[in-house]
Amino acid sequence: MQSIDVAVQNYFSLIHSPGTTAFMYLFTILFDFSLHFLVVIGCVTILIYNLRGRHLAFLFVSSLVYCFVLVFLLKFFLEVGRPPQALIDGIGYSFPSGHTAEATVFFVMLIYIFGRKMKAFWRAVFNLLCIVSITFVAFSRVYLGVHWASDVVFGVIFGLFVSWFSIFIFNHLSFTKKSQVVIK
Repeated sequence: MQSIDVAVQNYFSLIHSPGTTAFMYLFTILFDFSLHFLVVIGCVTILIYNLRGRHLAFLFVSSLVYCFVLVFLLKFFLEVGRPPQALIDGIGYSFPSGHTAEATVFFVMLIYIFGRKMKAFWRAVFNLLCIVSITFVAFSRVYLGVHWASDVVFGVIFGLFVSWFSIFIFNHLSFTKKSQVVIK
């Protein structure tokens, strides 16, 4: 896998341009763990709370927190170094890509929470925009040189797993609550 990572990194170093770099930087900062990311999460959570209810708002936030903690632990224990000569500074270890995992959870949760309430055409458009957004975040991390290709591939897979697990637990708890019968 290392030879593929190096080949991908070498390719991206050849195609850098100021315009593309600026675009990728803007896209990647959307999922930096910073004040603006927390504000975005807060606003989306309020939107979910108002449109879909507190349980789904809790699902959204808890999935993101769960993902963040697990990515932090993986980085801490695996200690994989970042690629050399990045266009921006990366903090901490490389594997897995926290930006990519968080973006995956963020958009998969939006698909789960809102997609079911849309008509087929708008659901397809919404889902496509969410998938393209995940792809752009992953691509931007490799393009900017702060992650290896394997970091972002695993970040997407890990984000999908966290999303699936969170939804599974949510549905199990929701089903259990609905099926309980109170006997007086």
